[in-house]
Amino acid sequence: MREATHATVHEAFEGTFECRTCGLEAPAVVVARGRGRASGWHDAAEHTAIQDAAEDAGEIASWTLAFVPCPRCGKRDRLARSYVVTSIALAIVAGLAAAIGVYMLAAMRGIRGVNSFSTAAIVGGGVVAAVVFGLKARAWIGIRRRVSINVSQAAGVPPATIVRR
Repeated sequence: MREATHATVHEAFEGTFECRTCGLEAPAVVVARGRGRASGWHDAAEHTAIQDAAEDAGEIASWTLAFVPCPRCGKRDRLARSYVVTSIALAIVAGLAAAIGVYMLAAMRGIRGVNSFSTAAIVGGGVVAAVVFGLKARAWIGIRRRVSINVSQAAGVPPATIVRR
């Protein structure tokens, strides 16, 4: 069994919330938790695991602002929908691959009662799909607690309205 060092990092990231619908720009702070892992138990592995966790937290924080509704107009970024659809598709593909893998492994080994393995394959695929989706869903879970937008320092003008005559 390989030795592994795990790390979890909670970080606050400062950025700018930008609404593509109404043009609002305001300073924002996003708190994100990242997880990292490295092989070994030495100091270099600890440093690598912490660095990996910080990168994971940064990636989650960068996507989180897309899920926050605008304080002015209430709309979310269009990228939020595509991220959710991609997360669902990735979870389904991973779950199906796991289910097919378990079922085919049972069939290749000539295990009697392969049909009993179909239930195990479905359950295993469902678990894999749930885990994959849960990992992707960290970007939007708890955004009201994790995001602070300073509307008092907001800037930006609503985009020009085109009037056709």
